[in-house]
Amino acid sequence: MNEYASTLLFVMRDESLTYICFCSIMKRIRANFATDGVAIATKFHHLKVLLQAVDPVYWNFLENCDAGMLID
Repeated sequence: MNEYASTLLFVMRDESLTYICFCSIMKRIRANFATDGVAIATKFHHLKVLLQAVDPVYWNFLENCDAGMLID
């Protein structure tokens, strides 16, 4: 989460606005931090489908390096 906060602060240069934006982002992605892992697994599945459709060459490269399973 600190990556979000530090990036926002760097870009916005205002702590109060950064805090408001950070809280909004955390509310939106809170499911990604759930212990059941369902939301994040779904996002990785969507990433896999998107990569296969948009950049099949890169996806094949990942598969050939046995890295495709990292997204599954």
